[in-house]
Amino acid sequence: MRKTLRVLMSAAVFGGLATAAAAQQPPSTKGGVGDTSIFAPLDLPTPNSFRLGSGAPGPGYWQNRADYNIQATLDTGAHVLHGTERLKYTNNSPVTLDYVWVQVEQDAFTNGSLNSYVYAPNSRFGSNGFNGGDIFERFDQVIPGKKNVPLHTRVSTTVMKVDLAEPLAPGKTTTFDIAWHFAIPAHGADRMGYDGALFELAQWYPRMVVYDDVKGWNIEPYLGQGEFYLEYGDFDYAVTVPAGYIVAGTGMLDNAREVLTPTQIARLKLASMGVSIDVLTKQQEKYLASWEEGT
Repeated sequence: MRKTLRVLMSAAVFGGLATAAAAQQPPSTKGGVGDTSIFAPLDLPTPNSFRLGSGAPGPGYWQNRADYNIQATLDTGAHVLHGTERLKYTNNSPVTLDYVWVQVEQDAFTNGSLNSYVYAPNSRFGSNGFNGGDIFERFDQVIPGKKNVPLHTRVSTTVMKVDLAEPLAPGKTTTFDIAWHFAIPAHGADRMGYDGALFELAQWYPRMVVYDDVKGWNIEPYLGQGEFYLEYGDFDYAVTVPAGYIVAGTGMLDNAREVLTPTQIARLKLASMGVSIDVLTKQQEKYLASWEEGT
């Protein structure tokens, strides 16, 4: 018996700004090394129609968009995640794109990765000698009226360049058909790994690198600490796990009756109303179950 969880969610973008006073501090040249602290001056581009001098969006500001439809299956015995993905990418920039970049953060947990050189094997962000990484069965571009076209890809650290079969003009959208899998590391930089029957999965699906007006493609490698600069978009995904497992994730649960017991559904309703449900007696459990059946 298998269970499926469907969740709709929106991506978020996080960022930070140094204070104005800190930004006015001159860079240090001691020993010939510039100021690399968090208070170092920001080297910002000249104001233009995309971004004003204040940093606010200008009249020509744009952001690209990435929408995901993902189906994933967790093999708890082999410690492997298998997935398929339909990724719809919209080019809102004024530039025609001949290629795109995709994040493949699982490649941080491979022998010989940049991660393995930067951090000691048994450290917090080390790969601990694990040889994993994303393995793609297919990465196709969906061309309307034609067969899917397999694309040429090239991996560099934890990002992958994908040459398009047809260029993506400004204002146009293309779709990628992707299938992949990866071995799950037991220890994966805090948010990735497993402990017995408990699995915590992060950076688990191929996702678009941000293309913006400041740097173009933001292809800095993932080293276990910094991430979350993503294109906005919608997520519709289904996760299949063995019977008895409970899937937790951010978003809006839309098929609770298929994946939760009546008691769990009732608890969820109580929690949404701010009611504490840490301790429940058997009598309360029965009441919750009967309350759910009557709703």
